[in-house]
Amino acid sequence: MKKNLRIAYISEMRMPTERAHGIQIMRTCESLSLSGADVTLYYSRRKQSNKSLENVNPYEYFDVTENFTIKDVYYLDVLVIEKFIKPILNPLMFLANAVFAITSMAVAKKWNPDIYYTRHWLCATVLILLGNPVGFELHRAGSNEFTGRALKIISLLSKSKNMRFISTISNELKTNLLTLGVSKNKIFVLPDALPNYNLQKKSKLNSSENDVVYTGHLVRGRGVDVLLKAAKLLPKVRFTIVGGNEKDRDNLIKTFQPDKNVTFVKHIPPSEVKIYQISAKILVLPQTDIHGQSPLKLFEYIASKKPIIATNLNPIKEILEDEFSALLFNPGDFSQLAKYISKLLDDDELRNYLSENASQKYKHWTWENRSKNIINIIESGQQRL
Repeated sequence: MKKNLRIAYISEMRMPTERAHGIQIMRTCESLSLSGADVTLYYSRRKQSNKSLENVNPYEYFDVTENFTIKDVYYLDVLVIEKFIKPILNPLMFLANAVFAITSMAVAKKWNPDIYYTRHWLCATVLILLGNPVGFELHRAGSNEFTGRALKIISLLSKSKNMRFISTISNELKTNLLTLGVSKNKIFVLPDALPNYNLQKKSKLNSSENDVVYTGHLVRGRGVDVLLKAAKLLPKVRFTIVGGNEKDRDNLIKTFQPDKNVTFVKHIPPSEVKIYQISAKILVLPQTDIHGQSPLKLFEYIASKKPIIATNLNPIKEILEDEFSALLFNPGDFSQLAKYISKLLDDDELRNYLSENASQKYKHWTWENRSKNIINIIESGQQRL
């Protein structure tokens, strides 16, 4: 009898986390398990920056099935004394992540996994140098979180037989790797997938109060400033902005002084975010800085079966087609965004056309299908060794 593939997912994140990569990792683990693998997620044991997430069940928070194991691993949590060590914070964070990679590997070894899977470049580096088989998932490049130097390290590690494969979520990221000399045989493009939203369930929210909805973080590059400028041009349209932390929200309010047609909703669990997405008339993705990634919320928007207005950045254009599955505007052009919002609100037929085309085109882009591809890649690689 063939034994199930054992996958040890290593992540330096805290659990649960309010950041989108937490949702992506949990959905990946859930779907890998549904696809027949035995999965254990090893995450860092450290203090929650968000007090409301202390002692919260990760499965419930992320609304995923408890069909895989999660284990916390010791982490040298230098952030608890951040204000005292700012001049040397970066090297200490590097040390903390390296220690976590070694510790999580030692803990996972007892389980005897067939492969380690991670999104974190330093974890991948340590695991490969210590002789372990690794599948690496690349989500962004050229940002503070994943610098060009880290990308070069991954490209060097790709020459090792222990780097079994690299999955990217966009063709643009694949091109970045090819430019650095990574073999095309080791790169697989696997975009994120559509969550399984129950659209039959009656929403508690009134769509008349949510003409235009944005969900996600409020940090620079997400384009929320562009959305607020567009809102100034459309005083009769209701805008709802869901997510982000209090500091970023206060900065936006202070800088742009939005009118009464804009409502901010504080950070809420992913299971509640979808309620706002489903209740919207229009969903907006105004990102101006994307670093090669196709945002997870893009797939959530498609699953909501609501029309989308998004920027025409390359990773987004890989998924959405202008005037077929979305309306695409130039990054930062709030006048064009306002024009498209007015156009969609006045045209029920166009709204239905765009949302139906998007949902039909990507109805097979499920998390389970994505995970079956990952398992096939792992198993075919094992056969070649």
